[in-house]
Amino acid sequence: MQSRRVALPTAVLVFSLLALTGCDKPHPNATVFSGSNSVTRAAICWSPDANRTFTDSECLVQVADGKLSAQAVAELADYLEPIPVKPAQTIGISVDPEIADAGWTITINSRPLNSQPISTTYYRFALSERDLRRGSLEMRVFAAADDQQSQRGYWLFELSPEE
Repeated sequence: MQSRRVALPTAVLVFSLLALTGCDKPHPNATVFSGSNSVTRAAICWSPDANRTFTDSECLVQVADGKLSAQAVAELADYLEPIPVKPAQTIGISVDPEIADAGWTITINSRPLNSQPISTTYYRFALSERDLRRGSLEMRVFAAADDQQSQRGYWLFELSPEE
């Protein structure tokens, strides 16, 4: 009788662990810091396989050829809440170690911010008054796949001049 009481909770625990292993792992996060503001977001698109690029089905919204449609941007309105930044203020980006291991890059308004992939979990930079004079800037963080030829996933942030 005593062995049944132990066996049932053990069986439930084993079943629960097996059920959890079948669940999709959530997209990893990236965090952007500026002054006293910080925003953490899940990747818009993410491949669970480190050796390949993401597919449309692995994106939070519909992405065509790596570009967001107007409908996708509307769906992401809450996701894209702007991050206020001041000229010359440090902007920091923090990523999970899994992303740093394969390397990652940053673009601002589609222009590369760095010439070589970043291999650390934290990167910082500043924008000039001239950069911010044009208004809000789109910043994308791209995670490289292990082959270094494709993008495993990406995050989207909006940097806006602080008033």
